[in-house]
Amino acid sequence: MLAVVVDDEGLPLSNFVREGVSLDDWAPLALVFKKNNNDVLDRVGMKNVDQLTLTIDDMRVTIASEEGINLMVLADIQQDDVLNIRITQGMEIIRKYMAERYNQELFENAEKKYV
Repeated sequence: MLAVVVDDEGLPLSNFVREGVSLDDWAPLALVFKKNNNDVLDRVGMKNVDQLTLTIDDMRVTIASEEGINLMVLADIQQDDVLNIRITQGMEIIRKYMAERYNQELFENAEKKYV
């Protein structure tokens, strides 16, 4: 029903929405869920949740995080393990895009390349 990529400041970078789900209502929740769960786990000495899945009524909310990027997927609860495979593939695509787009070498030699 919803897939959104959110940075660590809460800005939606990319999204796919269907079935009348409000992006504006759900996108900020990715960071809220992540922060609250990190706070709870911090009490027992754990931190930095990589993936979180919540079941709410007839929906499943999954948030996968890595290096300042958060992928939140809202799906029907009836979805099976294929959804987890797609989320993993989505994170891999995001990682690859970020590595190609924001390669550290680009920043180091940007002046030489573009001047």
